[in-house]
Amino acid sequence: MPPARVSYFAGEARVTDASDLRRYGDGKRRALVVALLDQARVRARDEIATMLCKRMGAIHKRARERLEELREATRAESERLLSAFGDVL
Repeated sequence: MPPARVSYFAGEARVTDASDLRRYGDGKRRALVVALLDQARVRARDEIATMLCKRMGAIHKRARERLEELREATRAESERLLSAFGDVL
């Protein structure tokens, strides 16, 4: 079934209540419900992917900040050691 038709059926099923669905034939009722479920599944998958991307972005940002802190700490320690080594020479 073409995606445009699935979208149309899902929209029709979304605005139709249960009492109106009983008036449809068995085949059309199933098609509407299946299209609605398919749209809900796609939307849920997209939302989960978006949440994952945001979560990974936040983790990446914190890791980048932590790496910069470690670089600063290491740089300060290296400068102190170089200064002590210079005094020894």
